[in-house]
Amino acid sequence: MTNYYRPQSLTEALVLLKNPNTIPLAGGTYINTKLRGLYDLVDLQNLSLDKLLVQNKNIEIGSTVKLEQLYKSKNIPDHFRTAIKLEAPLNIRNSASIGGLLLTCNGRSPVATSLLSLDAMVTLEPDHKEILLSDFFSMRSNFPKGSLITSIMVPADQRFCFNYVARTPFDQPIVCAALSIRITGRTRLALGGFGILPLLVVDGDISDDISSAAFSAYSNAKDEWASAEYRSDMAKVLSRRCLTTVNSEI
Repeated sequence: MTNYYRPQSLTEALVLLKNPNTIPLAGGTYINTKLRGLYDLVDLQNLSLDKLLVQNKNIEIGSTVKLEQLYKSKNIPDHFRTAIKLEAPLNIRNSASIGGLLLTCNGRSPVATSLLSLDAMVTLEPDHKEILLSDFFSMRSNFPKGSLITSIMVPADQRFCFNYVARTPFDQPIVCAALSIRITGRTRLALGGFGILPLLVVDGDISDDISSAAFSAYSNAKDEWASAEYRSDMAKVLSRRCLTTVNSEI
């Protein structure tokens, strides 16, 4: 670090973030694992981005909301808490922000997988751009200089299930499945546990063959943690379990 700034307004923060080698700081847990060399820090703690609100049938999560704060909220689905707890131990959840996680996570992230299934929308400043999380992930490697995640919006009118397998209860998943179903019947299945980013497998109707789609999606998902055959089989099993659980809530 070379310089440290604590702006008092969003406008001031965005001006600072346009400077070379300047990054935002919320919790710092995820960013610190990725950065090398000298850089300036723009501390976001005075910008009121740590709110968690429910309004207009949406859950709005400020980008500096900590994972543990999100875990304790009564407004999120119970199965989402499982994903949050699996993401990181308590000491990291107390400092890690949701915005930092989305900027740096890989495909093994239970929280990112869950938010992808939940049809999350990311708000970026300047210009208050609202983009789907899937589109945000597509542009993440070329994240515009001077931009900032300010919130993540999740529709509240959906049933949700998260399921996973891991080597131990404390490890991130080898395979995880997150399934959401809206009141309209729109169904979204996301898989995690492998690769650079979570994968959205189904975005359609409840009648779609979800387990077969999950099986095919991970048919080449081989790495040092598991074979493709294992992941493919488990993706099918977990997606079917999620569907059974969600249907039982009707």
